[in-house]
Parts: sequence; structure tokens; C-alpha cells
Amino acid sequence: MAYTGPLQYFYPIDGSGDPEINQFETGVTQAEFLMPFSGQIEEFGVAITEDVSAQATDAVYTLKRASTIGGAETSLIALTVGGSNTALKKGDGTSAEVTAISADTDLDNGQIVLCRRSLLPIQFTAGQVLIIESTTQATGAGGAGFGFIGVRFSGVNTEASNVWVQTE
Repeated sequence: MAYTGPLQYFYPIDGSGDPEINQFETGVTQAEFLMPFSGQIEEFGVAITEDVSAQATDAVYTLKRASTIGGAETSLIALTVGGSNTALKKGDGTSAEVTAISADTDLDNGQIVLCRRSLLPIQFTAGQVLIIESTTQATGAGGAGFGFIGVRFSGVNTEASNVWVQTE
């Protein structure tokens, strides 16, 4: 199946429509997204909204999938947000993935942490639930952000036997 539609981003929002920020020392299910169409996940990451200082234990965000809301969850990707994730590298302004993170590196407000590119894309079907969860809490105070996913949908197949279309 070709996924040619635009990349669309999903992230948790609060009651006022702003991103719902999670303090890294608190583990929570940030968001559940019921997918209306089949498609694929092309990005998974965390946007940093409060400086993260080096911690003994870094926060871990997990992308999960379930067949129904409240159903059994399957972990797809775990992303460690902090200096203990020695696989993190950042660009230098001209090239990607040049500078490796060190154990005492702080992540700053406005930075983005993306999962390993080789883990993507991940296919999903219509009706499945994608879940972003902070599964491991940081040991110290400080640091906050929100998880996000970038998905590309297949769209609706109007020839399918399970799709009803109102006609004239």
C-alpha cells in the first residue's frame, strides 16, 4: 500500500488546545489516538519543553499499539530521553547525526529527541489505537516535554465492502 498523503502529527493536548506537558519525573499515559484509516508511523519522538539536566535514571517514552481503546497493548518503540541514551546524535547545522551525546549532556527547551530511524515505518490498520506513554520516570526533578508521532494515512478506499458512501 502506498502512503502518499501528507505527514500528520499527533500529540496530546490539554483542555485549552495546547500541548499537554509531562514532567519527566512522573510516568503517565500521555495520549491514545484512535486511527480512522490504515497508514504508517514515520516519526516518533519527544519535544523538550523544560531543560533536562543529567539524571541517574532518564525518562523513557514508549509508543504502543492496541486493537481497541482499553485493549491489550503491544510496545513498539521505547525511547530514552537523556544522556544515558548513548545512541543519540545531533546535527551540526550542515550534516545530520554528527555529535554524539555524552552522559552529562543536558537537553534544552526546544530540542527534539527522535527514535532510531531504522525502527520506522510501522504499519497500522483502521481502528487501531496508538498510545504514547511515559513508561519510566526520571529520578530527579526537572525536565518536561511531550511525545508525538508523525503518521501518513492511506485514505479511504470507497470500493471496500466495509465503506458506506452517501449518494445523491
